[in-house]
Amino acid sequence: LKAGWFAEAQAELKTLPDPQTPEERLVRSRMLVAAFDHFSAVKMFNQSLSDKYELFNLSLAQYVFPREYENIVREKSKISGVDSALVWGLMRQESSFRAKVVSSSDAFGLMQLLTGTAQEVASAYKWKVPLRWPEDLYDPEINIKLGTTYLSRMVAAFNGHVPLALA
Repeated sequence: LKAGWFAEAQAELKTLPDPQTPEERLVRSRMLVAAFDHFSAVKMFNQSLSDKYELFNLSLAQYVFPREYENIVREKSKISGVDSALVWGLMRQESSFRAKVVSSSDAFGLMQLLTGTAQEVASAYKWKVPLRWPEDLYDPEINIKLGTTYLSRMVAAFNGHVPLALA
């Protein structure tokens, strides 16, 4: 994992027998996080807690609420005036921190941006470099910049009411 071989680690984890107990699922969840497979980790974590909630403690929260892309999120959040925790929560919910994910409604990347929305935000803020759509929406730096800018606009449009901005 230290070498950055996340895909290989994820493939190897899939060859292991399925965990049988909630405790085993928590351990596997931690392994999946280390392998950068947050989608599977969160799913397994939730399953283990639904089976045995008393296993939960706050130290486990870091495994299902990670601070991935921390430098980018902190920088773009500060620039756009959006709370970084909101950005991480949105990315967790929308993409499970998968940079190259596409939804059934053709939303792309970490913050699940529609191409038209991303183009409009880039145009409105006079993006200096020509972007390739939708390929560049898989780039965490670009996706988070456009996403935090759009999120900031939506929060402002709904007078700071975050649930409405996210709807």
